[in-house]
Amino acid sequence: MDLVERPSASFARHPWEIARACFFLDQLEGVFRSQPDANVLDAGAGDGWFAGQLIQRYPKARVTCFDPNYDFMAPEPFSGAHEHLSFTAGRPHETFSVLLLLDVMEHIEHDAEALAEFVTNVRPGGHIVMSVPAWQRLFTSHDIALRHFRRYSPERARALVRGAGLTLEREGGLFHSLLVARSVQRLISRATTDPLDGSHARQHSLEWRRGTRLRRWVTWLLQADARFGAKTAQAGFRLPGLSWWSVCRKP
Repeated sequence: MDLVERPSASFARHPWEIARACFFLDQLEGVFRSQPDANVLDAGAGDGWFAGQLIQRYPKARVTCFDPNYDFMAPEPFSGAHEHLSFTAGRPHETFSVLLLLDVMEHIEHDAEALAEFVTNVRPGGHIVMSVPAWQRLFTSHDIALRHFRRYSPERARALVRGAGLTLEREGGLFHSLLVARSVQRLISRATTDPLDGSHARQHSLEWRRGTRLRRWVTWLLQADARFGAKTAQAGFRLPGLSWWSVCRKP
């Protein structure tokens, strides 16, 4: 969770965040099968929840959470303490086996230059797992509230990855069902208000407020959606989703 979205008290995680975490932990399975103690740089790690989930799944992993906002907002109360989990507000100088850039690049104005810098933190042969919000035509006040500069077409995202000298191993869309919902929401907002007027955009939060039973069902549905996306990508079909993701390798 981005620190700007973080509630001020204990809260229930949104099904989207839970399903997203499960999806990317599955994508990392091959890496940790061959290298159980891989060291990971989670760039733009927010409150560190995903890093904590990674260590629970792969307990020998060592994760460094990097986020410039740690200078202003402490992540520890939300991430928990763990001997293999550390936090830094300054970009590390050492190299890592895995770099996570999960919903990060859209927050950076000069994304190509930033990705090239991030790649210097990856060992030769190391993996980069990246996700970005998809489809610029879906850019609304929601994106402005979350401080996004853009959304990405798959073509633009691939060009970004390849421009950094990375080898694209796997890619695909994520949350196909939510793409339909967001498209409808975009059409409604265009008919009622200026969707790009950020002056009235309230802060969006990933806190779930609609009950445990519904949360459980929505989580199950989104996890099924994510698994379907992974299988179609594995089969070579590039179905569009609300997000675009990739697993890359540094030569």
